Amino acid sequence: MAKMESYPGQIEKKEKIIKAALEIFSRKLFHQVAMSEVAAASGVGKGTLYLYFESKEALFHEVIKYSYNTYYESLKNCLEAGKNARDKLEKVMEMQKGFMQSQKKFVYLLAEEKLISSLILEEEAFQYQQKIIDLVCQVIDKGIEDGEFKSMDPSLAAKIFMGGVAALWYGAYVYEGKEYQEQNPVDEIMDIIYSGFCTESEQ
Repeated sequence: MAKMESYPGQIEKKEKIIKAALEIFSRKLFHQVAMSEVAAASGVGKGTLYLYFESKEALFHEVIKYSYNTYYESLKNCLEAGKNARDKLEKVMEMQKGFMQSQKKFVYLLAEEKLISSLILEEEAFQYQQKIIDLVCQVIDKGIEDGEFKSMDPSLAAKIFMGGVAALWYGAYVYEGKEYQEQNPVDEIMDIIYSGFCTESEQ
């Protein structure tokens, strides 16, 4: 199938389709989703849908790419706004919190292992995740260089930080209620991350 040229109206329509598909894929297993259902939800004909996406697999793939890119750009913007390494990581904490609140559908989708394992592409998902870790790794590396952080493996530290943040906010916004969220203020979380568990005499 020949690739469609992209014009502003077509880009907007494609994004509308992707967002509708994200909503549906987050509620159903892949094999339960019909292209006609996605077409109806996005307000286009089934024939038009196939002009943009040649198959359900291609559509699903684009949903994952779109969502990861949205997250990546949000992360990059908040890191660029930070004054120093610590401030940048605090902004990541706040950004992740907001992302979990506003992008629950994507979070549900990634958490549904049955959807991801058969279709996407664990290799590609890994590449997206590595790009995210690399951004945070650069911040930690600069923090070490500037004397803000002690000497450590910046890549490992980035993985631990991002994994912990994601797990914390996932529990708060996907499974828990408002009470749980309010019990985990960002300042207290960051103090634990920076200070660790040991008393000064044990460090």
